[in-house]
Amino acid sequence: FLASKLNVKPGDKVLDVGCGVGGPLREIAAFTGADVTGLNNNAFQIKRGEEMNKATGRHDNCDFVKADFMNIPKPDASFDAVYQIEATCHAPDAVGCYSEIFRVLKPGGVFASYEWCLTDAYDPTNAEHRRIRQEILIGNGLPTARTCEDVLTAMKKAGAKAKAKAASYTKSKKKDTNTIVIGILSQTNVLLFGSKSYVIIIVD
Repeated sequence: FLASKLNVKPGDKVLDVGCGVGGPLREIAAFTGADVTGLNNNAFQIKRGEEMNKATGRHDNCDFVKADFMNIPKPDASFDAVYQIEATCHAPDAVGCYSEIFRVLKPGGVFASYEWCLTDAYDPTNAEHRRIRQEILIGNGLPTARTCEDVLTAMKKAGAKAKAKAASYTKSKKKDTNTIVIGILSQTNVLLFGSKSYVIIIVD
Protein backbone atom coordinates (compact mmCIF):
# COMPACT_ATOMS: atom_id res chain seq x y z
CA PHE A 1 0.00 0.00 0.00
CA LEU A 2 2.67 2.50 1.04
CA ALA A 3 4.91 1.69 -1.92
CA SER A 4 2.04 2.32 -4.34
CA LYS A 5 1.44 5.78 -2.88
CA LEU A 6 5.01 7.01 -3.34
CA ASN A 7 4.70 7.37 -7.13
CA VAL A 8 8.30 6.29 -7.72
CA LYS A 9 9.91 4.24 -10.46
CA PRO A 10 13.22 2.45 -11.05
CA GLY A 11 16.12 4.84 -10.52
CA ASP A 12 14.21 7.26 -8.29
CA LYS A 13 15.67 8.11 -4.88
CA VAL A 14 13.61 7.39 -1.76
CA LEU A 15 14.36 8.10 1.92
CA ASP A 16 13.06 5.96 4.81
CA VAL A 17 13.15 8.14 7.93
CA GLY A 18 13.80 6.08 11.06
CA CYS A 19 14.19 2.83 9.13
CA GLY A 20 15.16 0.33 11.85
CA VAL A 21 16.85 -2.67 10.22
CA GLY A 22 15.24 -1.84 6.88
CA GLY A 23 12.44 -4.35 6.39
CA PRO A 24 10.08 -1.89 4.66
CA LEU A 25 12.83 -0.28 2.59
CA ARG A 26 13.81 -3.63 1.06
CA GLU A 27 10.18 -4.38 0.24
CA ILE A 28 9.63 -0.94 -1.29
CA ALA A 29 12.84 -1.23 -3.32
CA ALA A 30 11.71 -4.62 -4.61
CA PHE A 31 8.18 -3.38 -5.39
CA THR A 32 9.12 -0.12 -7.12
CA GLY A 33 12.69 -0.60 -8.36
CA ALA A 34 13.65 2.67 -6.68
CA ASP A 35 16.89 3.22 -4.76
CA VAL A 36 15.98 3.44 -1.07
CA THR A 37 18.15 4.94 1.67
CA GLY A 38 17.41 4.21 5.31
CA LEU A 39 18.08 6.90 7.92
CA ASN A 40 18.85 5.58 11.40
CA ASN A 41 20.91 6.75 14.37
CA ASN A 42 21.45 3.22 15.71
CA ALA A 43 24.74 1.68 14.50
CA PHE A 44 23.78 -1.87 15.50
CA GLN A 45 20.53 -1.72 13.51
CA ILE A 46 22.36 -0.33 10.49
CA LYS A 47 24.93 -3.13 10.65
CA ARG A 48 22.16 -5.70 10.85
CA GLY A 49 20.30 -4.00 8.01
CA GLU A 50 23.38 -4.04 5.76
CA GLU A 51 23.79 -7.77 6.43
CA MET A 52 20.14 -8.34 5.50
CA ASN A 53 20.52 -6.24 2.34
CA LYS A 54 23.35 -8.49 1.18
CA ALA A 55 21.51 -11.66 2.16
CA THR A 56 18.44 -10.62 0.16
CA GLY A 57 20.36 -9.21 -2.81
CA ARG A 58 19.19 -5.67 -2.08
CA HIS A 59 22.65 -4.20 -1.46
CA ASP A 60 22.73 -2.62 -4.94
CA ASN A 61 19.69 -0.37 -4.47
CA CYS A 62 19.36 -0.13 -0.68
CA ASP A 63 21.74 1.62 1.70
CA PHE A 64 21.83 3.33 5.09
CA VAL A 65 22.90 6.64 6.58
CA LYS A 66 23.66 6.94 10.29
CA ALA A 67 22.12 10.24 11.32
CA ASP A 68 19.45 12.04 13.31
CA PHE A 69 16.25 12.90 11.43
CA MET A 70 16.39 16.35 13.01
CA ASN A 71 19.54 17.00 10.97
CA ILE A 72 19.50 14.94 7.76
CA PRO A 73 22.99 15.00 6.17
CA LYS A 74 21.74 15.33 2.59
CA PRO A 75 21.53 18.32 0.24
CA ASP A 76 18.23 20.06 -0.47
CA ALA A 77 15.93 18.27 -2.91
CA SER A 78 17.82 14.97 -2.77
CA PHE A 79 14.87 12.55 -2.85
CA ASP A 80 11.92 11.90 -5.12
CA ALA A 81 9.92 10.55 -2.17
CA VAL A 82 10.26 10.27 1.60
CA TYR A 83 8.31 8.09 3.99
CA GLN A 84 8.31 7.24 7.68
CA ILE A 85 6.64 4.50 9.72
CA GLU A 86 6.01 5.35 13.37
CA ALA A 87 9.30 7.24 13.65
CA THR A 88 8.57 10.98 13.61
CA CYS A 89 6.25 10.59 16.60
CA HIS A 90 9.52 10.29 18.58
CA ALA A 91 10.79 13.67 17.32
CA PRO A 92 11.33 16.23 20.11
CA ASP A 93 10.24 19.00 17.71
CA ALA A 94 7.68 17.98 15.08
CA VAL A 95 8.01 21.19 13.06
CA GLY A 96 11.79 20.87 12.95
CA CYS A 97 11.56 17.23 11.92
CA TYR A 98 9.05 17.84 9.11
CA SER A 99 11.05 20.87 7.95
CA GLU A 100 14.10 18.66 7.45
CA ILE A 101 12.02 16.09 5.58
CA PHE A 102 10.53 18.70 3.26
CA ARG A 103 13.99 20.23 2.73
CA VAL A 104 15.44 17.02 1.28
CA LEU A 105 12.29 16.25 -0.74
CA LYS A 106 12.31 17.32 -4.38
CA PRO A 107 9.64 19.71 -5.67
CA GLY A 108 6.64 17.59 -6.65
CA GLY A 109 7.85 14.74 -4.45
CA VAL A 110 5.67 12.73 -2.08
CA PHE A 111 5.99 12.36 1.69
CA ALA A 112 4.02 9.42 3.09
CA SER A 113 3.70 8.90 6.84
CA TYR A 114 2.26 6.37 9.25
CA GLU A 115 1.83 8.26 12.52
CA TRP A 116 0.54 7.64 16.03
CA CYS A 117 -1.92 10.38 16.92
CA LEU A 118 -5.04 10.98 18.98
CA THR A 119 -8.34 11.53 17.20
CA ASP A 120 -11.15 13.85 18.28
CA ALA A 121 -12.88 10.82 19.80
CA TYR A 122 -10.33 10.69 22.62
CA ASP A 123 -11.84 11.80 25.94
CA PRO A 124 -9.23 12.50 28.65
CA THR A 125 -11.92 12.16 31.34
CA ASN A 126 -12.69 8.59 30.21
CA ALA A 127 -10.68 6.04 32.21
CA GLU A 128 -10.77 3.45 29.42
CA HIS A 129 -9.50 5.99 26.91
CA ARG A 130 -6.67 6.96 29.24
CA ARG A 131 -5.75 3.29 29.75
CA ILE A 132 -5.58 2.59 26.00
CA ARG A 133 -3.53 5.74 25.42
CA GLN A 134 -1.08 4.86 28.19
CA GLU A 135 -0.60 1.29 26.96
CA ILE A 136 0.15 2.54 23.45
CA LEU A 137 2.62 5.11 24.77
CA ILE A 138 4.44 2.53 26.89
CA GLY A 139 4.42 -0.10 24.15
CA ASN A 140 5.98 2.32 21.66
CA GLY A 141 8.30 4.19 23.99
CA LEU A 142 6.51 7.50 23.49
CA PRO A 143 6.57 10.26 26.13
CA THR A 144 3.26 11.67 24.88
CA ALA A 145 0.87 11.56 21.93
CA ARG A 146 0.16 14.32 19.46
CA THR A 147 -3.32 14.84 18.10
CA CYS A 148 -4.08 14.63 14.39
CA GLU A 149 -4.55 18.39 14.47
CA ASP A 150 -1.10 18.76 16.07
CA VAL A 151 0.45 16.72 13.27
CA LEU A 152 -1.27 18.66 10.49
CA THR A 153 -0.42 22.00 12.13
CA ALA A 154 3.23 21.03 12.45
CA MET A 155 3.36 20.03 8.78
CA LYS A 156 1.80 23.32 7.74
CA LYS A 157 4.31 25.26 9.82
CA ALA A 158 7.07 23.20 8.20
CA GLY A 159 5.93 24.37 4.78
CA ALA A 160 3.17 22.03 3.63
CA LYS A 161 -0.13 23.55 2.55
CA ALA A 162 -3.23 21.60 3.49
CA LYS A 163 -6.74 21.62 2.10
CA ALA A 164 -7.97 18.61 4.07
CA LYS A 165 -9.49 19.31 7.48
CA ALA A 166 -8.02 17.29 10.30
CA ALA A 167 -11.39 17.24 12.01
CA SER A 168 -12.91 15.06 9.33
CA TYR A 169 -10.34 12.25 9.46
CA THR A 170 -11.78 10.70 6.33
CA LYS A 171 -9.90 8.64 3.79
CA SER A 172 -9.63 10.72 0.66
CA LYS A 173 -8.59 9.62 -2.82
CA LYS A 174 -7.56 13.13 -3.80
CA LYS A 175 -3.88 13.85 -4.22
CA ASP A 176 -3.78 17.47 -5.32
CA THR A 177 -0.48 19.29 -5.29
CA ASN A 178 0.15 20.89 -1.90
CA THR A 179 -2.61 18.86 -0.27
CA ILE A 180 -2.34 16.84 2.90
CA VAL A 181 -4.62 13.82 3.00
CA ILE A 182 -5.11 12.17 6.36
CA GLY A 183 -7.08 9.07 7.22
CA ILE A 184 -7.34 6.81 10.21
CA LEU A 185 -6.87 3.09 9.66
CA SER A 186 -8.52 1.64 12.75
CA GLN A 187 -7.14 -1.33 14.64
CA THR A 188 -9.49 -3.37 16.85
CA ASN A 189 -11.64 -0.96 18.85
CA VAL A 190 -9.07 1.80 19.18
CA LEU A 191 -11.03 4.30 17.11
CA LEU A 192 -10.17 7.04 19.57
CA PHE A 193 -6.46 6.69 18.86
CA GLY A 194 -5.11 6.96 15.34
CA SER A 195 -3.03 3.87 15.88
CA LYS A 196 -2.33 3.71 12.17
CA SER A 197 -2.92 6.94 10.34
CA TYR A 198 -1.47 7.89 7.03
CA VAL A 199 -0.61 11.24 5.61
CA ILE A 200 0.20 11.76 1.96
CA ILE A 201 1.79 15.05 1.00
CA ILE A 202 2.83 16.27 -2.41
CA VAL A 203 5.12 19.27 -2.10
CA ASP A 204 5.84 21.67 -4.94
